[in-house]
Amino acid sequence: MPEPAAVSRRPRAVLFAYSEAGTVALEVLLELGIEVAAVVTHRDDPHETRWFRTPREFAATHCPSVPVHDDDTLGDPHAFALCRTLAPDLILSVFYRRLLPEPTLRCARTAALNLHPSLLPRYRGRAPINWVLVHREPETGVTLHHMVAQADAGDIVAQRRIPIA
Repeated sequence: MPEPAAVSRRPRAVLFAYSEAGTVALEVLLELGIEVAAVVTHRDDPHETRWFRTPREFAATHCPSVPVHDDDTLGDPHAFALCRTLAPDLILSVFYRRLLPEPTLRCARTAALNLHPSLLPRYRGRAPINWVLVHREPETGVTLHHMVAQADAGDIVAQRRIPIA
C-alpha cells in the first residue's frame, strides 16, 4: 500500500516588530503566503503624533485574525511560552526594541532573523541611522542576520546598500 502524500503546510512565523518597517514586514509575510501566527509589538502611544503605520494598526485592518501581543505585558517568559506553543518556522524581528532571549530564539524551527538598519558589523546596537549620519557616512543599508544572544552579532544572511544623498 502506498504511503499517504505528505501534507504540506504554509510556513509559520512569529513577528516581533514596530514602526513602518515592522508594518511592511507584516505585509510582505502575508503576501508571501506565510502564516503569521502572532505579532508582538510595542504599545502605541495614543498621544504621539506618528508619521508611520504600526503593525497593530495594520493587523487590526488587514488581518484581524492574527493575534497581536503587547511587548510590555507579554514579557520574556511569556514570549518564550508563546513561541514554544506556536512552534514557528521563522521568528522575525524588525525594528523591535528588545533583545530576544536564546530560549525564545531556539523555538524557531528554521531561523530566528533580525532586520537591522545598518551594514553590519558597523553600527551595531541602537540608533544606527543616527550614528551613520553623525559620522557622515556616504552610504548605509540594511542587514538581515541570524539572532544570537549578543545584539546584532549573528551570521549575516543578506545586505542591501543604500547611498546617502
